[in-house]
Amino acid sequence: MTHKESCTTLDPQYGNVYKLLQHVQKSDTLTTWLSMAVALKFLDQFDHHPEPEKQVWMVWLRFIARPCAEADFQALASPSIDLDVELRKPIMGKLHLIEIIDTTNDDYLKKQKPLQDIWDRLQPILCADKVPLFVVQLGYLENAILSGPLPIYADDIIRARIIRKANELGVIQCVKSNPMIECVPKTA
Repeated sequence: MTHKESCTTLDPQYGNVYKLLQHVQKSDTLTTWLSMAVALKFLDQFDHHPEPEKQVWMVWLRFIARPCAEADFQALASPSIDLDVELRKPIMGKLHLIEIIDTTNDDYLKKQKPLQDIWDRLQPILCADKVPLFVVQLGYLENAILSGPLPIYADDIIRARIIRKANELGVIQCVKSNPMIECVPKTA
């Protein structure tokens, strides 16, 4: 099989998502939000691991493009609406984190020379400060778009504990197991 034969057509939104994810590192708000989401996912492991800062942590963050307006989302999801007609109008969208997957695998990191170099440079510095370092892959559907380091600082872990407690107390309602993926303030 040749390279061209094994290629598949990319999702039409791939280019838009690719452009948006390239800007993740430039947004302090978004990186803080992602750090808290990862901290929530791994909170129990941090608590039970003797030295989490020495562990090689790897995670896949899966995003989708989702319409901002609920009416647009419902129309696209409805089998009774003609998609050709619906897709002719402009639809504003947003990136939506749908899944955090633990992909920790030392062998994978060793095969990725640029990631290994970053890890080797940052890990001793962060280890001295007892900060776990993650190798994060941001992806759309099944495609990896961006990979890089994501340190999880003590503030991220504290925020994760507060969010988890708020969820347990019913202050927020979470649709998924990780409140940073999808949660809303509880209404009376």
